[in-house]
Amino acid sequence: MSVMCSALARVTDMRLFHLEDITPHYARTLREWRARFQANVETIRSMGYPEGFLRMWEFYLCYCEGGFLERSISNVQMLLTKPLCRRESIVPVMS
Repeated sequence: MSVMCSALARVTDMRLFHLEDITPHYARTLREWRARFQANVETIRSMGYPEGFLRMWEFYLCYCEGGFLERSISNVQMLLTKPLCRRESIVPVMS
């Protein structure tokens, strides 16, 4: 994050307005993708994909899910704005 923000400051006038860590949600997303992949494996085979591809794709989905669960990899959403932006805050005001 610091490298990205430094690069933004060095070459643009954009600023980080909002950052959200979606890592825990992404692990679930990968689990859902894998379940859908497995549920449709026969359709995928009928498209001519070889067994090696099927095994590799399942391994990739499992590996990434585990990485996100263990937080060895992460995923964030960044909202950048220009200096004159007067956008309302994304985070609700706490009362």
